[in-house]
Amino acid sequence: MLRRILLTAIVLFFFTGGALSASATAELETQYKRIFQDGITVFCVDADLKFGKEVLVLIHSEIPRMGLLLGMSTFPSVHVFIAESDQAFHSVTASAIPDWGIGAADAGSGFIFLKSPRYASSTDRMHSVARHELVHVLVGSVTSGYEVPRWFDEGLAQVLSEERSLRFSFRLARSVQARDLIRLDEIDDVLTFQKQRAALAYETAHSAVDFLIQTYGQEAVILFLRKVGQGLPMNEVMLASTNQTQGAFESVWIEDLESQYRWAFVINFPFLMSASFVLLFIAAYWMTRRRTTEKQRLWESELSYENEENTTLD
Repeated sequence: MLRRILLTAIVLFFFTGGALSASATAELETQYKRIFQDGITVFCVDADLKFGKEVLVLIHSEIPRMGLLLGMSTFPSVHVFIAESDQAFHSVTASAIPDWGIGAADAGSGFIFLKSPRYASSTDRMHSVARHELVHVLVGSVTSGYEVPRWFDEGLAQVLSEERSLRFSFRLARSVQARDLIRLDEIDDVLTFQKQRAALAYETAHSAVDFLIQTYGQEAVILFLRKVGQGLPMNEVMLASTNQTQGAFESVWIEDLESQYRWAFVINFPFLMSASFVLLFIAAYWMTRRRTTEKQRLWESELSYENEENTTLD
């Protein structure tokens, strides 16, 4: 989730009625379309209008479902800005999102920022990202603006948005086998990670939240968020929702991961390559030894035959 985002003149104009010059106002009204329904507003250029309408329908249908899972009775207003270029995206997000990022949210104000699928990714992929960012906005509403640990926030966003399946993760399995698993607190710095490390961080967060839900139930998520919204320290939040401190929860979760990926060494490609060379060496050794033994037996047979002939001649 994007924290304390610095909004640009575009957002200030649209969402606060900012006092821009007449020429700037005319330019913005000409450049961006505004579509809205039941507290959801989408801003986009003409080229993204079809996608903007799809996002509006998507968010409108997803809010009740996600709200139910989060124990919400009322829903916040949601504003979506679809950036028509990299420059526009980095402008409205104050360049706080790394190059691998294609969406962001400022939960406190209900803003969602998406890159246009025309240059960011496929439309289907951007639909998933829109659902992901919507979770951040709803979580921010439940917690009354109190900051949620990023591992929980990102993990929950992936679980509720059904953005990816984590039935088996090669990347996560390798990190478990290599004892290189990212700790939950480290995920706070995910926006500083390189793309591959960031992908591992997201999968790690997804795994932790999925384990929490599978072990303690969906009610644990609702209780977790309510306790965060009361401003409680994290260990008290975890104790209330799981009867464990975060450290104890993390240990149990890691044990489960290690059990789940116990045989995952088979996907360790460097290991497979090394093992293949060893097997080839052993096979070559036994083939060579077998040939040597057969040659030796042949030589011994020939030698025995020659000796028999010599004995007969004598």
